[in-house]
Amino acid sequence: MLALAIWDEENGSLLLAMDRFGMKPLYLVTAPWGIAFASELKALHAMALTGGELDWNALDVFFQLGYMPTPATPLKGVRKLEPGHLLTWRDTGRITSRQCWDIRRRSHGQRSPCGRLSQRRDGLFGRHFEHGACR
Repeated sequence: MLALAIWDEENGSLLLAMDRFGMKPLYLVTAPWGIAFASELKALHAMALTGGELDWNALDVFFQLGYMPTPATPLKGVRKLEPGHLLTWRDTGRITSRQCWDIRRRSHGQRSPCGRLSQRRDGLFGRHFEHGACR
């Protein structure tokens, strides 16, 4: 589980990334003054970066489902970065987000990447054993 932030001074941009499982959340607040992020909601609240106003729609969903789906949070103006996503914030205030990881469904005839590697490994080692190279 990881989340990371990389500041690009040359381009004036911040890259935030969330691992594909999203076990540890990354909370974001954006405003005219810039962007703030933390792995705990209370850090943003303690620094008075949120208005402290509850998001009643998100809380309603929480009480219906028993969890709060991403990107919702209990506070208005705060959101979570979705698992497997990258967010780029530019010092102009422009924000872009995109999915960087997705589990792809394969048709039943296709081999997985691991299966192809195993087949290739077996083929390479098989040739060595056949020619006596590994005696």
